[in-house]
Amino acid sequence: MYKSRLSWKQYIPLKRARFGFKFFMLCDMNDYILDFIIYTGRDTSYSEKFSDLPLSSRIVMTLVEDYLDLGHCIVMDNYYSLPELFLNSKLKRNERITRYYEKVMALKWLDKKYVHVLSTYHENNTSIVQKRQTQVEKPTCIHEYNDTMGGVDRTDQLIALYCIPRRRLRKYYKKIFMVLLDLAILNSYHLYKIQTQETSHDVMTQLQFRIALARFLLEQNLQDNLPGHLVRIG
Repeated sequence: MYKSRLSWKQYIPLKRARFGFKFFMLCDMNDYILDFIIYTGRDTSYSEKFSDLPLSSRIVMTLVEDYLDLGHCIVMDNYYSLPELFLNSKLKRNERITRYYEKVMALKWLDKKYVHVLSTYHENNTSIVQKRQTQVEKPTCIHEYNDTMGGVDRTDQLIALYCIPRRRLRKYYKKIFMVLLDLAILNSYHLYKIQTQETSHDVMTQLQFRIALARFLLEQNLQDNLPGHLVRIG
C-alpha cells in the first residue's frame, strides 16, 4: 500500500489496499521467491530479448528466462494467458473442449462457470480429485494449476502477518526498501525450515524466527561496539 504522489503508483479498486506498488513475482512450490519485477511504468526493467512481446508476455519471459528448457511446469493466472481463447462452443457441466496449435493446448471446461487454460505442458487428460467427501473428475491442467498456483498469494499473507512495523512513508524508495527487507526475511525463513526439517521436527514459527533474528542482530551490534558506547535502536 502507498498513497503518496508517484507516477507509477497503481490503483486497483477491487483490492483492499487500492493504491500501491505492483510486484510481479516468481515463486516455487515451497513459496520461495525466485525473482520479482517492480512495475515502474515505461521504465520497468525487462529483458531486451523479449522487447517485441506484449507487456504480460514480457513479464513472464523475463522472470522465467533462467528456467527455460529445464523441464519445469510454469503456472500463471489469466492476466498473462495470451492469446485470448476463442472457443465459443456451449458445454454442459464438466464437459471440455480442446484445440492444439503445435505445442500449445487451449482448453475450455465448464465447472460452475467456464474456465480457459493455455498450456504447453499438459495434454487433454483428467485427474480424480477429492472434494469434500466426494470424488470429482477435473482436467489435469486445472488440478495442477490449483495445486501449485498459491505461492505468490501465500507470500503476501505471510508477509502481512509479521511485516516490519512502519509508519506511512512518503518516500517511495523507503517503502520499497522495507518490502524488500520483509521478502529477504521470509526467504531466509523458508531456507531455515527446509534445512531444519531434514534433521529435526522442532521448527520455529515465523514469529519465533523473526524474534531470534532480531536478537542475533542486536547481539552482533553490541559485540561490534566498544564498551561504554551507546547503541541507538530505532
